[in-house]
Amino acid sequence: MLALEIRRAAAAPVTAADFEPERLPAHLLPNYRLVTAQDKTLTIDKDPAQLQSKYAQTAAKHCTRPI
Repeated sequence: MLALEIRRAAAAPVTAADFEPERLPAHLLPNYRLVTAQDKTLTIDKDPAQLQSKYAQTAAKHCTRPI
């Protein structure tokens, strides 16, 4: 997505392969929020895999419909 925006803005040939996400500073990484059906934030983390492993069983037990 970022590559597409740069390509549009700069008319430069940029692809996702040109980026190395592991080199980004922590403050530039996205935050992922886990929210309830009532839009209450349960937790925020920069690692979606960690959120998934920590809350997968709870989410599966309480989810009544797909999002």
